[in-house]
Amino acid sequence: GAAQWERLRALLVEANDLRSKVYAATAIASLARSSGAARGELCAQGFGQALLEALQWCVVQPVAPQEAQRHACTALAELLEGQEALKLQLVELGVLQLLLALLTTVPDVIRAAVTCIGRLAGGSLACSDELAQQGALPTLCSLLWDKQLLGNDAMIAELAALALANIASSSPVAFAQLEGRSDFPALRLELLGALGLAAGS
Repeated sequence: GAAQWERLRALLVEANDLRSKVYAATAIASLARSSGAARGELCAQGFGQALLEALQWCVVQPVAPQEAQRHACTALAELLEGQEALKLQLVELGVLQLLLALLTTVPDVIRAAVTCIGRLAGGSLACSDELAQQGALPTLCSLLWDKQLLGNDAMIAELAALALANIASSSPVAFAQLEGRSDFPALRLELLGALGLAAGS
């Protein structure tokens, strides 16, 4: 009911302790994953904006709370599935800048942020165009071949390739940017491989 939604929102947004925010984000991710109807209700209750507020809270802490960042990104990625209106709203509110800043943190957070970026871009011309305009493509491309990073988490390269494939397939502007790169032949193989894995999953 309304009281339960309000309690969950308070844990995510109003509480200043890390444990409450992680608990709330984990609960939101689980609910969003359960069904389309649950995602729709979470969106209607404003949890997309609440997760954005949680990420903004993380930014202003003296030490970045990486666990909260990871769980908030994961919950947001689950919530964004099939929610085009929410995608556009969050882009307007600055979610892309927050996510792109997380791509230079630690592997667990990077993986969650890349997943969220890929979910934002999937099927969305507006979000993919905005990602291209904000310079996301070079950073995502660098994640494909970062040997030091990939030694810690090889899944990051697969997720980055899928995010790039989503962006490029949704936005002609983004595809043109990638096509103009000197490493495009190798990059194209990575993107096709990502699309093949996604289709088979």
